[in-house]
Amino acid sequence: MYKEYLKIYITRLKNTFAYKILLNNYFLIVLYIIFLLSTITHPVTCIIFIIYNIFLYKKSKEIIKVSLLFSFIILIIFLFIKLTIPFNNENEKTELVATVYDIEKKDNYNKIIIFSKTKKYIVISKENPHLDIGYKIHVNGRFNEIDSNYNEGEFNYLEYLKNNKYSGYILSEKIEVLKKNFSIFRLKTYLDSYLNNFPVKTKKFISALLFASSSDLDEEFYASLKDNGIIHLFAVSGLHISLFLGMFEKIYKTIKVKKNLQTLINISFLVTYLIITDFTPSIMRVSVSYVIKLISEKYFKNYNLSSLDVQSLSFILLLIINPLYIYDLGFNLSYLAAFTIILSSGLVDKYNELIKTILFSVFSMIMTLPQVINMSYEINLLIPFTNLLFISLVSYVILPLTIVIFFFPFLSNIYIYIITSFQELSIFISKYLNVMINIPSMNTIVIILYYLIVFLVFRFIRLYKEKIVSKKTIIINFLVILLLLMFILTRNGYNFSDRIYFLYLENGEATVILSDDTVIVIDTGTGEKQEVSNFLKSKGIKRIDGLILTHNHNDHNGEAKELLNNFLVTKIILSSYDNSEYAYYDISQRVHRGSIVSIKDISFRIISPTKDCKDENDNSLVFILDVLGKKILFLGDLTKTGEKEILGSLEDVDIIKIGHHGSNTSTSQELLDKTKPETAVIMTGRVKQFGFPSEGTVDLLTSNNIKVYKTNTDYMITYKNGKFYTLN
Repeated sequence: MYKEYLKIYITRLKNTFAYKILLNNYFLIVLYIIFLLSTITHPVTCIIFIIYNIFLYKKSKEIIKVSLLFSFIILIIFLFIKLTIPFNNENEKTELVATVYDIEKKDNYNKIIIFSKTKKYIVISKENPHLDIGYKIHVNGRFNEIDSNYNEGEFNYLEYLKNNKYSGYILSEKIEVLKKNFSIFRLKTYLDSYLNNFPVKTKKFISALLFASSSDLDEEFYASLKDNGIIHLFAVSGLHISLFLGMFEKIYKTIKVKKNLQTLINISFLVTYLIITDFTPSIMRVSVSYVIKLISEKYFKNYNLSSLDVQSLSFILLLIINPLYIYDLGFNLSYLAAFTIILSSGLVDKYNELIKTILFSVFSMIMTLPQVINMSYEINLLIPFTNLLFISLVSYVILPLTIVIFFFPFLSNIYIYIITSFQELSIFISKYLNVMINIPSMNTIVIILYYLIVFLVFRFIRLYKEKIVSKKTIIINFLVILLLLMFILTRNGYNFSDRIYFLYLENGEATVILSDDTVIVIDTGTGEKQEVSNFLKSKGIKRIDGLILTHNHNDHNGEAKELLNNFLVTKIILSSYDNSEYAYYDISQRVHRGSIVSIKDISFRIISPTKDCKDENDNSLVFILDVLGKKILFLGDLTKTGEKEILGSLEDVDIIKIGHHGSNTSTSQELLDKTKPETAVIMTGRVKQFGFPSEGTVDLLTSNNIKVYKTNTDYMITYKNGKFYTLN
């Protein structure tokens, strides 16, 4: 009976005006939802949203009604999630009963994902209790306070946790197993046990290529995948699913499997794959799109949905399921690539497969550029060609062979030579066959303008192809594109505004000064996570006019080599008593008390060191920079003993960068009496074992009515337009 009702309902639906007008227009609803969500998070996009509303209203009232309906549903669910899944970021004890959802074993600890009622938590355990997915456990521990990004442009782990619906990050003290329940998600454990039968290198490669588990890949190989723009091949995409389903199709034809059974097997496979890959957004996209296509082919034959409609509907449905997907990079990149290939197919149909592959890669690179840039701040211009090579290799050789090896492990000895060659090829190309360009991070306005330029260019190509473009249209399009490009270039990091950045590093300190198109970097920290390099890249900085290394300690020069390899460094300034490798570069200037240093239009005199001291901290370069209308005293790691040596050479300053991260070995009352600073900046580093800054140092500064900024509480500190700004 239900089939008859379903048939009647579908017939009525197909005959409605709304259904017919929505065909080939679902993509317009997608754009509406994107513009609306962008307006909520970035109000500056409101103008674009209003303009788009006017456009849709003129095009069709039905489309805007449906757009409003879907948007309202997504917004309600979005607000419900935000209000009902708060993140506990307080450092307090907790005790809860939960179910184990996933376990990731690290070298020194276990990372456990648990569900307690409807809330999801990360638990870090240094114990090694025998746990498995599905077990009911009792957890005693403490919520760990998670910081947001410490410096501009850094990955914000706190926001990542919130956007993935986590309710807290727990450091466990004791875990007790209450009940050994079974869970369908234990498929991941069984898979991991099976993969343990393979050699370690083979296991890592299979896990990455077939199951999107790339965290254990060799660092150099993983970096080469990113540089070559082929990391998506190890992210489990439509390519992988298409190959699997294509293999199934050949088997179906060989043994003559009925259509309904084929569908059942395919859906079962997709569900299993979703469980194993933790419902990765790219697999969700392919799976939901597959189901929508099946329904369309079975029930809407006369009004079949186009590929664009299928992808658009899957986008809408996934956002209804989880509106926070909009913050997921994998989700955005997956749909951008899919929409780009569909929308550009009309432009490349006349070309052969080789040219098509290159053009699709070019178009995808153009459309995903803002997301890629805001993640790494650089891009390889040869990506279309590396994609051509590696997509062919993976599609026709590596991926099919990996699937065969997965089912026939005894062939692993041959396979390891093939994947080793593949890895070496990727590393070689990333080192010697790339054209990397640095592009600063893009803010919301720049991203909108960028996509407007892309739209105008593609519109111009379409008009040109249809031979309906006039000279006037060419000139107008060219001028608009030129003006937008000029605006982007002048607003997006290429035209430096004067400012000073005191960075909050993992270990050590670094100061970046931008003044009248002059770039000065003072110290680099240890170089963990390449924090200084990434920060400079995020600002679009390609050259360093002066790299000042105050003394030869790793927490002050640890990232110097990275800067020298990736930026055009004009001059290195370091102490005459610094015997590090950087003292022997052709661009190095070794200085001591009385030396005059000139970096473009900025000149200053070195106050210290006066001699080679036993304590390397007292070999620190000490100098006063007169920039941005302020006199700033930089002390390196100078101790109180070293301070006594220079008191007679000091003068009044406005800002003092406190020595030795604010420890009690530095900063005397005599120093403050001599310099009379209004403001003090303490750069502590995030390593807590040193206990920086000393309470005594902070108390001394405040008792002298000096305004104190500390990176451990304020995070990155910025001075611009005569004021200090903090990130926290």
